[in-house]
Parts: sequence; C-alpha cells; structure tokens
Amino acid sequence: QFSFDPLNGEMWVADVGDANWEEVSVIPPGGNGDWVYYEGTHLGPRADKREPANAEPLTFPVWDYPHGSGPYEGFSITGGILYRGSRYPSLDGRYLCSDYVSGNIWMIERGEGITNVTRIAGEGGIVQFGLDPSNGDILMLDINNEQVRRLVAETGEYAFPETLADTGFFADLADLSPNPGVQFYDVNLPFWSDHAIKRRWFTITNTTDRITPDPDRPWDYPEGMMWVKHFDLEMDRGHTNTRRRIETRVLVRNAGGAYGVSYQWNSNQSDAVLVPDSGESFLLSITNNGTVITQQWAIPSRAQCLVCHTPSAGHSLSFNTRQLNGSGTVAGNSGNMIELLGGAGYLSNNLPADALLERYVRPDETNFSLEVRARSFLAVNCGYCHMGAESTVPGVWDGRADILLRNTGLIRGFASANGGDTNNLLIVPGDVNHSIIWNRVAATNGFTRMPPLATFTLDDAGIQLVADWINNELPDWQSYDEWRLAVFGSAVSPDGEPDADPDGDNRSNEEEFLTYSNPTNGFDYWTGEIGAGPTGIEIGHSLPNRSVIMEAATNLSGGWARWDAAGNNGLPLADGTALRIPVGTNAPDTFFRFRVRER
Repeated sequence: QFSFDPLNGEMWVADVGDANWEEVSVIPPGGNGDWVYYEGTHLGPRADKREPANAEPLTFPVWDYPHGSGPYEGFSITGGILYRGSRYPSLDGRYLCSDYVSGNIWMIERGEGITNVTRIAGEGGIVQFGLDPSNGDILMLDINNEQVRRLVAETGEYAFPETLADTGFFADLADLSPNPGVQFYDVNLPFWSDHAIKRRWFTITNTTDRITPDPDRPWDYPEGMMWVKHFDLEMDRGHTNTRRRIETRVLVRNAGGAYGVSYQWNSNQSDAVLVPDSGESFLLSITNNGTVITQQWAIPSRAQCLVCHTPSAGHSLSFNTRQLNGSGTVAGNSGNMIELLGGAGYLSNNLPADALLERYVRPDETNFSLEVRARSFLAVNCGYCHMGAESTVPGVWDGRADILLRNTGLIRGFASANGGDTNNLLIVPGDVNHSIIWNRVAATNGFTRMPPLATFTLDDAGIQLVADWINNELPDWQSYDEWRLAVFGSAVSPDGEPDADPDGDNRSNEEEFLTYSNPTNGFDYWTGEIGAGPTGIEIGHSLPNRSVIMEAATNLSGGWARWDAAGNNGLPLADGTALRIPVGTNAPDTFFRFRVRER
C-alpha cells in the first residue's frame, strides 16, 4: 500500500514480503526496490536470477522486519499513513503501519541516517489506515472484528491485576486449586503448544447468565465469562517430575468481544506476573533424549490473543461440543462434561444425548479413520481461522470438522501462495511434497510454519498423521462425480444419476457410491450386520471412512430416530474395524436402518 507525505510528496510503500521479511520503503520517482531479487535488505527468492551489470541502483527499505511473534516482528505488513497534524502531536511527521498477523502497530520516525521504530499499540486484522474527515482522527479497518477502530492516546495502564494471585482464580497457587465458582474442564484434542501440558478452568461472573451450546458451531457465551489456561513444560521431556510452570493466560468475554492477558511465572514458581501488552519472549534449556537443546517460548501480546480468538471463531476456541464431549467432573459428579454442565445449570438449552454427538478424535485413536483423525487435527489447529467464506485470512479452504471433505476446498485446491510451483496444491492425494497443507504444518520445502503465532517447535505426531492421511487413505478418495465417470464412463449418462438404480437391486447409485458397492451388479450391495453379544442382540457395521448412523422406528412408515446408544455418533471407522451397537433383547417390535453419508 502507498501513502504520500502531504508535506513533501514522498511516497511511502509497505510491501508484503515472501517467506522471511516485510518492508517499508520511501521510493523516489523511478526508484527500484528490486523485488524479487531482494526481500527487504536481504537476498530474495530469485537472487540468483539478477544481473547486476544491467540493474538500476537499488532503493533499500527504511525498515524491514523478520517473520516472528515478537513486538517488532510479524508475517504480513499493512501499509499505513504518513501523519501530519496536531491531533496527535507525538505522531506528527511519523509513518504508521501494522502487521496483520502479529497485530503490532508501529510508528516510524525517519531522520538523517537513522530510523527509529516504536511499537505504540496492538490489534490484529488491521487491513487499512485512514483519517476521519470530520476531525482528523486516525482510523483503522479491523477485518477480524468487522469494525472501524479509532486510534486514541491514553495515559496509564489498564487495571489488570498485577499478579495471578491477585486475580482470585485460585484458592491455592501451590496446587492451582480453584476458588468456588471456578470450574476445571478438559478437552478431547489440545491445540499444539510446543510440548506444553495444559490445564483449563472457566467461570461466569453473573450466576444468572447461561451459555448457549450448539452441536457444530461455536457456543454463545455471556458477557463476563472468563477462561484460564495454564502451561507447564517438562524441562526433561517425558519426565513429569521436571515440570515447570511457564505461563497462565486469561481470556475475558466482554461487551466489545473479548480480550486476553497473560501471566509469566517467576523463578521460584510461587506466583506469576502480568506480562506487558507487547508480550514476552525468552529461551528455555530443555533436555530431549539426553541432549540439551534451546527452546524459544513466546507469550503472545494482547493483540495476538485476539488474532486467533475472533468473533467468527467464537472467542473461546476450546469450549465447544467436539472438545467437551467427553468425561469430566462438575460439583463432585462425574460423567459426560456437556451433560454435567447442563445439569449444573450452566447451559440455556440441552443438546442431544452425548452418545449421539460427535467429538474430536486424537491421532492415536487408530480404530477411527485417518481422515477423521487428520481433520480433527486440522480443525483444532487451523479451523478457527480457515472457515471457507467466513475466513479472516487469505485462502478460502475450510478446516472445520463438520464440513464435507468435498466442500472444504482442500483436495487439489488452489492456495493464495503456491511457493512458485503450480504443482503445489492444498492437498495432493499421494504426494505430501506438493501438498501445501502438509508443508505448512511441517515447515518444509520452502514453506513457512502454520499456525504462525507463538509456536516454534514442530508437532511430529501431527505432521506424521497428515502425511499418513495424504499417502495412505486419500489416493483412493473419490468425489461422486469422479466415481460416476470411472464406473459409467460418462459424466452425463442417465444411468449415472445419483437416484438411478441401473442394476435393479433397489439401491440408488448414491447409496452404492457411499457403501463401495458395484451399481452395475445386482448381487453386489452393502448391508449392516446383526448378531448376539454379551448383553443381547447387537447391530453394527464395518464400513470404513463413512459416517454411519443407526436409526430405529416401531413401524416402517415413519418415526425414524437415532438410536440412543454409545458409539452411534457417526465417527468414521478405520478400514478393518467393526462397530457393534447393543439393542438389547426387549425390542421385538423395533425396526433398524442405517443412514450413511460422506465425511
């Protein structure tokens, strides 16, 4: 983006870089920044192609900064304005810009032979700066929160408690036992946080307020609800007795959306101290398999908290149906966490029985398909930003778990940046090296790491899971249109229509596609399985990588409803795995059927 100095006409340019550097330049008429041979003041991705003998003199940036999460780092610069005016005396003659991802907002002061850069505020998702024509205020367009923000000069600090003890969340910091009204909870699949072991609590300040849950979308939380997330790290990995407390974060739901603050634990582990607005970064000495390594740790700035905890993501990222549909304890009662929350009066409405709700699946739950495990991983680590048309980031693929795979845009989908190779697509079945999603998770083949903020250590289990899915399961994946063309040799023939039944076995092509049977052979079709089990009759199936739901009715003319039994949640099975659902011995007048759909 370009901005002209209203005093002397100089043109300021903020230029988004490639994989390593962002830059701000003052370009004279005819000036040459020499992209792509230079990225900022550093050799760029095609430095070897430059011919110095024929090149014009270069105009190097006023300032460039590296990719990272620190107060003077980021991943995508947003150009601002060269401010001239009296409304902000300290900014007169300074250039304002920000980073879209890290949320840092800077003031650049340029003098003879010197450039001073100062971080003055933080807000992620800023895509444009401008002036209010009515009074000269500096305005910023915040796409994450869908707001136009106004830059305001304030003195003093916000009245956040200076220590974790002062917050009142914990009755005893020695064991982190919470005060009454602060409820512990756990999740099915934690977000990757560089080997950290995390614990979580929540509280609602107004006891008459309720949470509104939803089976698939983010829950609706009342103003004043707070979440606490605590981070421990094993200084010798794999040895629990070496754990140290690193930080504790607090997220607050308020009238304007949400805000977050962090507390860093002191050296004697007795308390944690409020971290400045700009965040904190430090190095840790870690022993891994007998080898001492240095691990960087970044406590996010308050702006970076809200880069991820956006309104479209529901503010809280781990307090939802797929994360909480598991075991827990509330008020001394143990059971399913969602049911316990409802019974304790936290919820405004009840969801279906927990056995019928889906959940996120861990990488080590090998009885489920690679797809549902890999997509659980992508949903937790990517899906809060990558939400298709609702995304607040470049690229329109959808990482949410409830979206059908064929509608996610992942398979052979185009990315906003392909690394200079047109063979690189979001996911290429059978080819991890050209699958951008895997390259982003693994930070390899020239691609930078995703997610980008506050993480420096690779998630080896997640990387392997996504690779296994791409290499072992996706090569056989077909959309209906691909299957139709392969089976019928035509994309338009009447025999290939989804509701057609060319082999006369009373099963439509769509059903045959979903159950992997042959639509041209009347003797090849799929059925469920029935047999005797330890508690009576069991009905089940061994259909891999499909969502299969068992329904029941007392007559064949209607009234079908999902059978309320453990395992009947539609999570896809791995190949060679069977599911058996007990129906007891007292249902002689009950009919059962399966509903099958894609994932």
